[in-house]
Amino acid sequence: MLLALLSCAGKAGAQTVAVKSDLLTGGMLASPNLGVELKLSERFTLEAGVYYNPFPAGGDKRWKHWFVQPELRYWMCQPYGGHFFGAGLMYGVYNVAKARLPFGLFKGVRSERYEGDFTGVGISYGYHFILSP
Repeated sequence: MLLALLSCAGKAGAQTVAVKSDLLTGGMLASPNLGVELKLSERFTLEAGVYYNPFPAGGDKRWKHWFVQPELRYWMCQPYGGHFFGAGLMYGVYNVAKARLPFGLFKGVRSERYEGDFTGVGISYGYHFILSP
């Protein structure tokens, strides 16, 4: 999906294509990730992120997953600057067993193994700070 977005980019200027990583998700889920955001018009961008965790958790623990998360964003002022609203999709595969999640969430994961696919839809709001022209 990321390669398809990049192949459509043509001119890859700083205000046309953004390449990024979600450090918060990467740190919390130990999930390296990469995202690409492509400017579609004066108010719309399409963002697609790929998250992948192939690392063994040790022993008989499991914490593996991959997922993709495309999102269409509407920018109130200009793309890559200011307020935006988004609508997104999510699809992935997970394999979790004997994991201890924070705040006592999903206590069954401590003794059981869960494996399968997941899907999701959502809306978002954000603000992007321009650090330098």
